[in-house]
Amino acid sequence: MTEESLAHVDGQEKKIFTARCHCESIVFTFFIPTPDTPLSAYLCHCSICRSSTGTLAICHAVLPAGERPVFIGSSGVHNLTEYVPIGRSGRYDFRFCSTCGAHVASTEIATGDWIVSTSIVTDEDARHIRFTEQFFTKSAQDGGISSLIKIIGNTELETWNPEEESTQASITEDAESQAADPEALRLQCHCGGVNAKIMRPSNVELSIGTSNSSTRKWPATLDIGRDSRLVNGCHITGWVRLPLTACVPAIGRDLKIGTAKAYQLSDTAVHSFCGICGATLMSLDSSDGDDITLLATGTLKATEGAMAREWLCWSPEIKGYLDTADFDPDFGEAVKTGMEQWASQDS
Repeated sequence: MTEESLAHVDGQEKKIFTARCHCESIVFTFFIPTPDTPLSAYLCHCSICRSSTGTLAICHAVLPAGERPVFIGSSGVHNLTEYVPIGRSGRYDFRFCSTCGAHVASTEIATGDWIVSTSIVTDEDARHIRFTEQFFTKSAQDGGISSLIKIIGNTELETWNPEEESTQASITEDAESQAADPEALRLQCHCGGVNAKIMRPSNVELSIGTSNSSTRKWPATLDIGRDSRLVNGCHITGWVRLPLTACVPAIGRDLKIGTAKAYQLSDTAVHSFCGICGATLMSLDSSDGDDITLLATGTLKATEGAMAREWLCWSPEIKGYLDTADFDPDFGEAVKTGMEQWASQDS
């Protein structure tokens, strides 16, 4: 640790962590006693976390009781949107950037204690965080990305799931609607403000190579790149590549449907997220042409599980892998190695 990253608070030496979202409307620091570093983090695969962020898992670390983020400059809680998901008995909320949609934290409503997203800390600070656990892997039904990520660096992740009879063990699925229409897969964020379907590839889409011709599945990719991480507030996101014409009802190039909000990710790319629950929805880069969009897999309601293997053909290649060299190389290597093994077994 550098001297600049340390502070003496209440007679105790603490490590200063800095976090910021993609648009930097949210920038804050928090302090962890140096004996408690590296800070322990966990992955949560529950259906609430996935459908409230649009990602395959959230990455969190619990701050010490009473520790609060210190917002910098014009940043502050006024730039955050709060969402209390049904299914958590009102115990926790989610907080995301109102401008870019990045998941920033959860807070325990009764105490005000913060559980921060470790995905938006600076590259230097990420090296002082270590994943040690993952929760609710059974909620993903097929294991989700927990099937890929079992060891990060030299740490084998401990896994926790609730008892089978617990109400926490319930699994969200959409079997009824999929049984009614096996040619359509529901896309829905947690609050239900965005609700649509994607259809199986047509003969035209098969002919232009936007899907797998032998299985009639859409191509999907894991993304651990910097932009994706900072705009989603999660280390890893799954994207489905498909034309907007595959969505019902029709979605325009502005990606606005229902409660969706748009954020200009770059000169050519637009990112959309639910303005109520914060779930990442889609990303469209006009330089790609042909109205091709990337759709976040965390919002898909596939009965077979989070990886939606009856609908998606996953690439063994990892988007943004090189970006992890400066941020969290152990995580990047774990995803790359795990996906290569998983894809070979799934082929």
